[in-house]
Amino acid sequence: MKLEYKSEEITERNRKQKLVRDNDLMLMTKQKKNFTYHTATAEEHKISLRNKLIEEAEEHAANPKPEELIDVLEVIHALAKTYNLTIEQLDKLRKAKRDFRGGFNQGIILEKWK
Repeated sequence: MKLEYKSEEITERNRKQKLVRDNDLMLMTKQKKNFTYHTATAEEHKISLRNKLIEEAEEHAANPKPEELIDVLEVIHALAKTYNLTIEQLDKLRKAKRDFRGGFNQGIILEKWK
C-alpha cells in the first residue's frame, strides 16, 4: 500500500499554537515560511499531545485513510513515552485489557443501558 502525503498549507485555522512533528520546522524553513516556536515543558508537552490526539482522531474521522490513522498512532507512541512506557509495555497492557474485556472487533453496538 502506498501512502500519499501532501504538504500542509499554513491557513488561518492552523496559525494558532499547536504541537507539530519534529521535522516540521526544518521543512518550513526549506519552504521559506516565517514562524516562531518554543520547546514545550514536560507538562505542556503532555497536554499538547492529548490535544493532538483529539485533533488527529477528528482528522481520521473526517478522512478515514491509513495516513490519518498513522498520525493517531504516532501521537499514541509519543504519549506512551510521557508515561515512561515503551510501545511493547503499552501493547502488553492493551492485550491484558483485551483479554479481560475483549476488543472492538465484533462490532457490538450497545443501544440502551442504565
